[in-house]
Amino acid sequence: MKILMSGGGTGGHVFPGIAIAEAIRQIMPESEIVFAGTSRGPESTVVPKYGFEFRTIRISGFNRSNWKKNLTFPIELMKGLLDSWRILRAEKPDAVVATGGYVCGPVTWLAQRMGIPTFVQEQNAYAGFTSRLLGRGATRTFITYDISRRQFPSAIQDRIRCYGNPVRQSFPKVGKPEAARSFGLSGKKRVILVIGGSLGAKSINLAVQSCYQYWLSEGWELIWQTGKSGVDLPELSIDSMGSVWRQPFIDRMGEAYQAADLVISRAGATSLAEITVFGKPSVLVPYPWAADDHQTANAKVLEAAGAAVLIPDQRADSDLRDTVIRLISQKGQLEKMSAASLKAGQPDAAKQIAQEIITVLNRET
Repeated sequence: MKILMSGGGTGGHVFPGIAIAEAIRQIMPESEIVFAGTSRGPESTVVPKYGFEFRTIRISGFNRSNWKKNLTFPIELMKGLLDSWRILRAEKPDAVVATGGYVCGPVTWLAQRMGIPTFVQEQNAYAGFTSRLLGRGATRTFITYDISRRQFPSAIQDRIRCYGNPVRQSFPKVGKPEAARSFGLSGKKRVILVIGGSLGAKSINLAVQSCYQYWLSEGWELIWQTGKSGVDLPELSIDSMGSVWRQPFIDRMGEAYQAADLVISRAGATSLAEITVFGKPSVLVPYPWAADDHQTANAKVLEAAGAAVLIPDQRADSDLRDTVIRLISQKGQLEKMSAASLKAGQPDAAKQIAQEIITVLNRET
């Protein structure tokens, strides 16, 4: 069985594809899996690191804010279709799996025209345009939140499965004290984990910078991923040494989650999938300029479940400190949110999606 995976542009589209691919390979070790994406996206460097072959599609996304930049879009689209046709002819996949981003549009659409089974995986509560378009002709559409069903036509509802957002299963399992000590913390106090993505979240960084010492005075410690935007932050106070780990990137996210008692984060689909798999309560500050404001939609799902508190980006500086203090001062509140988070998590999403793909393909052959 040969599968062509396509998706990219951001890690949020790449890593679910890798999780599905690894799950397929675990169930069927003899399966052959190839990825297709752009040379500019993270997929071109990330995918080969996980042992998968990578094929390049030349295409640029549609610019929603500056129509003048779309004058060459028809040419780019033709290039993407030509590259997709060449890849499909050369690889002859038994199925194409699309995990989002504009790059998966041409190859998945063309595969549908060629009669190749296609599977679409949508990470966000508000489904992206590409997923909504491709879902109409897909053999199966996998969604993360049941609320997304309403965004797809009634005619395809029987082909939609709600399994959650796939998360890779390779996080090491360690105890909370050991995990905290691996970041230079005491391992004896409660820990706040701050994550804003690889580029960082300026509003979160500035808000945390203004109040982290207050949290420390309340007996908490801090693991703080600032992203690239955090390089200009002032130096940490001398008395915070040993209580705060602050770096642009965290390359041991499994340990970071296991050390944390509370997470402050943007509301990207992959981050929320990881937060809930680990059953962590969270304060979510959605990125306000995400397409279709999908991060706010994601955050509202967890807020409604009792697993998170939502703070609009423009209120982060004024509300973050007191929101955290309120949560940690209310007896049993974090424990209730943690239970709700764990209930919302779907750790077997990748395995369920992989098994569904294999079952459907075996049925059709």
